[in-house]
Amino acid sequence: MAIQSEAALEKGLIEALQKMNYEYVQIDEETNLKSNFKKQLEIHNKKVLAEIGREHLTDSEFEKVLIYLEGGTRFEKAKRLRDIFHLETDDGQRVWLQFLNKKN
Repeated sequence: MAIQSEAALEKGLIEALQKMNYEYVQIDEETNLKSNFKKQLEIHNKKVLAEIGREHLTDSEFEKVLIYLEGGTRFEKAKRLRDIFHLETDDGQRVWLQFLNKKN
C-alpha cells in the first residue's frame, strides 16, 4: 500500500468533490465563512424564501440566525442545527428556515 501525504489526499478529495459538481470555496477568514454560510443557507431554503417573494436574507435577518446559533454547549448547538428556525423577516413575514437536510 502506497503512502500518501495529507496534502495529496486533500487535493484528491477536493478534485473528486468538484467532479460531483460541488463548488470549491476558499475560506480565508471569518468574514468569508459567514458569507459562505449565508449563501448556503439561502440556497438550502430557496423554496421557503420564494414563497415570500425573496431570494436572499437581509443582513439583519442573517444576524438573527447567527444569534440563534450562538452560545450553549456543543450539544445544544448541534440540536439547534437540526431544528427549524422561525424567522420573522424585516418586513413582518414569517419563514421557517432549515439548517440541515434531514431527508437525505
